[in-house]
Amino acid sequence: MKLSIKFFSTALPILLGVVYALSIFDFGYILGQNDYWMHPFGDMTTHLIGAMYYVQSHWQFPLFFTPELAFPEGTNIIFTDSLPILALIAKVIFKISGEWFNYFGLWVFLCFPLLAFFIALATKESGIKNIFALLGAALFALTSPALFRGNLGASAMSHFLIPWSLYLYLKLLRSPNFWSISTQFCLVGILSILLQPYFIIMVMPFFFAALLQKMLLKQVSLRNATSSFIYVLGMILVTAIFIGIVNNSSTRNSLDGFGFFSMNLVSPFLPPREHLPEFIARYFTWSPNGYSCEATGGQYEGYNYFGAGMLLLIVIHLFASRDFIWKAFKRHVVLLLVLIGLVLTALSNKIFFGNWLIFDIPMNATFKDLTGFFRASGRLFWPVYYVLAVGLVFLTFKRYKQRIAVTVTILALSLQLADTQVLRRNQANITRCGTPCQFQEVAWSSLLDKHQFFLQYPSFQSFYFSVRSLQEPHRTIQKLQLLWLAAKLGKPTNSVYLARPTRNWNDDVLEGGEFNILPGGLYLFGKSFPLALVEDHPNFKKWARESSFGVVCSRDWDKLPHLASSEEFKPITRSFAPTIQFGELLRFTNDGNALDCLLTGWSDPEPWGIWSLGKQSGLAFCLPRIPSGNICLTLGASPYIYPSRPVKEISLFVNDTLITTWNFQLGKPTEKQCANIPKEVCQLNNGKLMIKLVSKEVESPKQAGFSEDERLISLGLIDIMVTEEG
Repeated sequence: MKLSIKFFSTALPILLGVVYALSIFDFGYILGQNDYWMHPFGDMTTHLIGAMYYVQSHWQFPLFFTPELAFPEGTNIIFTDSLPILALIAKVIFKISGEWFNYFGLWVFLCFPLLAFFIALATKESGIKNIFALLGAALFALTSPALFRGNLGASAMSHFLIPWSLYLYLKLLRSPNFWSISTQFCLVGILSILLQPYFIIMVMPFFFAALLQKMLLKQVSLRNATSSFIYVLGMILVTAIFIGIVNNSSTRNSLDGFGFFSMNLVSPFLPPREHLPEFIARYFTWSPNGYSCEATGGQYEGYNYFGAGMLLLIVIHLFASRDFIWKAFKRHVVLLLVLIGLVLTALSNKIFFGNWLIFDIPMNATFKDLTGFFRASGRLFWPVYYVLAVGLVFLTFKRYKQRIAVTVTILALSLQLADTQVLRRNQANITRCGTPCQFQEVAWSSLLDKHQFFLQYPSFQSFYFSVRSLQEPHRTIQKLQLLWLAAKLGKPTNSVYLARPTRNWNDDVLEGGEFNILPGGLYLFGKSFPLALVEDHPNFKKWARESSFGVVCSRDWDKLPHLASSEEFKPITRSFAPTIQFGELLRFTNDGNALDCLLTGWSDPEPWGIWSLGKQSGLAFCLPRIPSGNICLTLGASPYIYPSRPVKEISLFVNDTLITTWNFQLGKPTEKQCANIPKEVCQLNNGKLMIKLVSKEVESPKQAGFSEDERLISLGLIDIMVTEEG
């Protein structure tokens, strides 16, 4: 009989997870064969691209390094969130059979029974063995709204790692088998970095809390606790080195976003918009799917609504179970402090209540680098939800007799299911349809197939591209679809969407500006690339065709007459330098109207303008007509001020003609500099102005002692205006 109860307490939560998942996903999605996978969207496209390149690549060290993706430096599929451990299995199968299988849908499906299983184990380990309690906790976990905060990212669905860690935490506190459970924690940590390294930040705090709590209770010595901690972290670190998370490459693991991808204070208590009356909903700025309050534009990552059922239990126990809660706090004081720390990190240094900024705590450079490793901090609330799912069920069955406890749990679960139905409905709809291909797939497939490799300028890794893609998201969708096509054809590429800038836009432009079109290569110069830089090359019109993506270049158009004459690839008939109007103010902010004028020698644009890099920076634009007289160019600039140089000299060249030398005076934050450009210079290039700003000396903020910034800067460009002289 005992075996039967033990079996059902394990099997029924798993079965519940399976049934719950099948109520959302169809078999086409689970098997990776429906339209959602044939025409993927967003982050899922990146996951597939990384996995496809990885299975086709040779074995490398680090284990998940893929040289054909983002070459020449290559990248690690950990950064494409391609579920490395499953990609490894798929690669072994591919090397043996030559067959690729899409494992992502199956993994998402399996995450639900795994989540139900481990939350039931944690509930059982807390001291509640009632089968209704175990199933209730499992269902609260399965209905977590954070699971459906947006388009499913397969790696981010590995939530079961959190209740698994909670289970081990409770077991470590109760069990004398200290080293065995520490080893299991080590396994969870290693599995986390093999699925999604971000989960390390959510699972290891349970281990730390268990060790410290046992020390406070004098159940383990400082020596053993320290040894265990070093052992677990050491094994995780060795694994991280082996798979390539910790390395000496230039890949930037830390990046901006802390304070942007945060949790709003109202997030745990705010229902989906469609559940609120308009007179309340209008006071919030909502995410596009209507789930979360968006005070920053990135707080969808902090979508952590409890759900009506969880909120009901919270209210009940705040009034009815205060003694039980206080005793639980005292038994788990370290875990409580850890969870408070996770909540504060989820809220970040900029704490919003709805649309109102409550606190804004400044961060120094060191703290920015540290927080950059977990920039999507809003996710760190997830452990709090699962601890509450177990804790609230525990309180319900401790506080009330079984019949009342079951009734209260059923009532709460009914509310929870009803409240979260909109999330399941929307997710089911998303996973049953794909994103229509936004280019001529047959033509591009044929073109890619005839070439040996595929280069894009600027690459996805360029921060500047990410800025422009936010302004024109259809470009990102198109280019991801094109990369997915290249991945299926096994064509090495220099570009991959890593959600982290690993290349400088200026370096991308310099490399593309060489216009070194090699035999066998297909080159795509996107619409954000300054084509004015290469359009004067003697072979540009011969090798280039204009397409829906920008300009695509190849030496082999003569060998591909059916493609060279197609509607998708058209001969070049125009200039790519943007045309400006006389008297128009060109702004170089990150949302300005002049970014298409930039050539080489510029940093990533910022809200105020853009820094020059090195001794020479270039611009290009066309005048609306050839002027009858001279024109006047007015430049708004901020000289980079440092103590060692009282005057900054910058020479202005237009169409390779020296026009003037400006002297920027120290202490004047913004100056308007004007220069007269003779009409003869304007006529040299049929009204196209190629402008160069040349500085004799440059210095980095680090050299000047201002910061650790090593960029060699001359000035900051704010705006430009061209006018005709009277």
